[in-house]
Formats: sequence, C-alpha cells, structure tokens
Amino acid sequence: MEKPMPKERSIAKRLSGGEALDSLCHQIRSKLVHEFRNPEDLDRLMRGIWSRLARHEDFHSHRGYHGYSSKVTIGASQGMAAVRLNFTPAMSYGRPPLNDEFTIDGGFSDLHVTIEIPVRPPNAVRTEADMPLPVQVEEQGQIVEKMVPAAKYKGKLKPGVKKPQTASMEVPAIKGRLEMPDDVAVQQRG
Repeated sequence: MEKPMPKERSIAKRLSGGEALDSLCHQIRSKLVHEFRNPEDLDRLMRGIWSRLARHEDFHSHRGYHGYSSKVTIGASQGMAAVRLNFTPAMSYGRPPLNDEFTIDGGFSDLHVTIEIPVRPPNAVRTEADMPLPVQVEEQGQIVEKMVPAAKYKGKLKPGVKKPQTASMEVPAIKGRLEMPDDVAVQQRG
C-alpha cells in the first residue's frame, strides 16, 4: 500500500539576521552581475560587503525581521569602491535604520550603481534568494517544523491561481499578534 504524501504548510516566520544579510547580498550581487566583466572583481566586492555587514548586530542570528527595505549605492573609481548602505527593518518599533558607509580596495573599474530593494514578506525574500522555507510537515502523526529548500516545497500554487498579494508593501501582511514594545503608552478613552 502506498504511503500518502505528507502535508506541507509554509510558515510566515520572520527572517533571522543571517537570512537578512544573505538575502541582501544575493540581491546586490544579482543587480551587479552584468556590471562586471571579471567575475573575480565581483566576488572580491561581495566578500568585502558581506564581511563588513556581518559585523553589525543587525545581522546577527538572534535578530528577526518581518521584512526590510534597503538602498545601496556603490561608486567605484581609481580602484576603490565606496559603498553606502541604508537597511530599514519593516515594522520595527523604535529600531532605527542601519546606515553604513565604507570603502573596499580591490582594483575596481569605474562604476556607479544604486540598488533599491523594496519590502517583501519573509518567504518571498527566501524564495528569491533560493533559501530554505520554514514549513510544517506531518510526520508519523506529529507536526514538525522543517526548513525545506524552495525548489522542493510541495505546497506550490495550483495552475491558474495568482500569487497572494500584500496590501501594503511597506507593511507586510502577517497573521497573528504583534507584541508592542514596553515603552509605548496606550491611551484609553473614558
């Protein structure tokens, strides 16, 4: 007798700081790939960007993001690449955006690129960056959470069905209750 396929359901789980960093670098790299004739130059630039950003607490694994937007400006001349980054977490109560400016030495040719990354829901970010998706799977009668590669996720949309839309790209739709920070005062009407 053939075993039934396990039921999978994606989970709207926040991006970790590491996932945010990896997806941000993936977006930057995909926008720059056509700007570089020499792949080693692009690799050197991306290693410099990743190693600089990995030092920020915003990209440590204990951080969680419902999404983010970012603007990255890269200008290269005389072999140096100047990078200016603005990373703005979505729905972060009181958390300021990360702004960083730095240079990378590497013999880069002249270049000026501005990359704007809009807010997207966490699973859309994971899918675009070919990162595993958090999925609930039923195994031996138990519900288990697993990280499944996007290409192997079975809960894909049926043919002819549109992808779900987020009403406001500035505030991704998230089921559940968001915790309010302790320093927010609630006023009630009498």
